[in-house]
Amino acid sequence: MQTHYRDDMCRIRPRSAAAGHDSPNGDARILSTDSLAHALDSRPDLWDALVKASPALTATNKPQKTEIPPTDQQLDILRQIADLPYFARSRFGFYCDDRQFEIFRRCSRRTLLNCSRQSGKSTVTAVKAVHCAYWRNAVTILVTAPTKQQTREFLRKVRTFATLLGTARRGDKYCVEFANGSRIVGVAADEDSIRGFSAVALVIVDEAARVCDEVYFALLPMLAVSNGSLWLLSTPKGKRGFFHAEWASPENEGWVKIRIKGMDCPRISEAFLAAQKKRLGERRYAQEYECLFVDLDRGAFDPEVVRKAFRGDIKPLEI
Repeated sequence: MQTHYRDDMCRIRPRSAAAGHDSPNGDARILSTDSLAHALDSRPDLWDALVKASPALTATNKPQKTEIPPTDQQLDILRQIADLPYFARSRFGFYCDDRQFEIFRRCSRRTLLNCSRQSGKSTVTAVKAVHCAYWRNAVTILVTAPTKQQTREFLRKVRTFATLLGTARRGDKYCVEFANGSRIVGVAADEDSIRGFSAVALVIVDEAARVCDEVYFALLPMLAVSNGSLWLLSTPKGKRGFFHAEWASPENEGWVKIRIKGMDCPRISEAFLAAQKKRLGERRYAQEYECLFVDLDRGAFDPEVVRKAFRGDIKPLEI
């Protein structure tokens, strides 16, 4: 029976059609024995995953640069660990579009996705969360969004992927637990309820532009000990808040920043975008589908001019 994931945010094909399409150009990339050995040297947890999947392997037959090539099964497991698009396609039948492929290829410990509405950003990030939980033992991944309903919707995607892997165990509507002890926990973006988690491997903030700064600053200490990853994804909401601040920060601060406009998404038609532009007007359309940070509520003074009128280096007058 063919197993695949269906979602309006992605293109799907049967799993049996997955071979030979590792990149948008369709050229297969097989890891060499040397590449495998180097990867195992730098990431001991990869070998643990290989041993888990292939019980016949032991520490004594770990591949070295001059030994016989690894088996096809070993290479396939390693590629699933190291190659997110390959993992998504081989396990879920999830075929990325070009920009989703770019997200997977460029993502780092600090990833900021400034994306159009309905561009598939939540689905791609759900794949990332499941990949992390599946291949790493006993880790906690924290997902937050402005409302409980949005958090549940994100976890619905996570649970679908975990079910396809056959690894989902206990849990409730706000938690997906894996057989290896890992868990993906969803919490609403509230400063008081979000505290208490520690050593988190990955924090995901969905609709980040609509999450308050206090919640964001409460999340950051959770990554201090684990040196975990942080993904912020959202459509803009004006030139305010931490999402805009991080997007506008200098490039050398460690963020990988990816902008995906509505016209970049192959599932959104030009006719739909034209109709939305006419209905929403230039400024709101620029925010929702061109991912620009604009202030929609304009008063007597431009908000940017008002912000620039304040300085933080002036000491208060003491009387």
